[in-house]
Amino acid sequence: MPVSQRTYIVTGESLPEVKESFNFHLQDLADRLDKIEGWRGGSSIESDLDMNDQTINNVDIAATGITADTGTITDLTATTLAIDDITMTGDMFFTGEASGLTYGEISVLENSTPTTITSATVAVQVTVFDTNGHFHHCTPDHTENHILIERAGHYLILVSSTVESVSGSSSKFEFEVMKNNGTTLLIPHVDRNIAGGGGSAGVISLSGFAELSVGDTVECWLTNETNTANYIVEDISLAILQIGGV
Repeated sequence: MPVSQRTYIVTGESLPEVKESFNFHLQDLADRLDKIEGWRGGSSIESDLDMNDQTINNVDIAATGITADTGTITDLTATTLAIDDITMTGDMFFTGEASGLTYGEISVLENSTPTTITSATVAVQVTVFDTNGHFHHCTPDHTENHILIERAGHYLILVSSTVESVSGSSSKFEFEVMKNNGTTLLIPHVDRNIAGGGGSAGVISLSGFAELSVGDTVECWLTNETNTANYIVEDISLAILQIGGV
């Protein structure tokens, strides 16, 4: 509760009475200052105390017994806020375009362009993406058929796709998620047998965790392990979500 302002008036009809009144007020002032500076129990308050709106700035919350149902940070002057651990018992809310976790997606629906297989057992990149999905602090680029990483960390990678046969014999295809133009496998691949002759469709899904660096690109790759029959990647979604740092 705010303390009301006090007025100090020194009175007296004689010098001893004036002295006594003056000393009384000095003692009261000293008592109030001692409480603020912590001489009478409690720690010293080294802060910017605004007496107008009853706020205290530059206080180490960890050194106090302050608790709150809702905490809001509206302005940070530092580039990076370092926090060791956060334990939450309530909900986390994101508001505004510049908030949220790091994520991104590229996709295509009802594609009819075949992915050309030139050699059996040789992976080719899936290059039929036509849509950039939602993203935050990464760059989904369907024209390059990859997602560009802007923050180093550990990511959850998710892929769902429908793969159709075109002409030719039946075959077994392998679907992979790789980085940097197919140089490194990121998560476990999946295999599926598919009938030949066109019109046969197989649905695949794969997911896993991967460590990615700034500048890495995440791509989808397809291999015909049996022959050189082409495939149509009719529908596909490639999505990433950062779940940890490095």
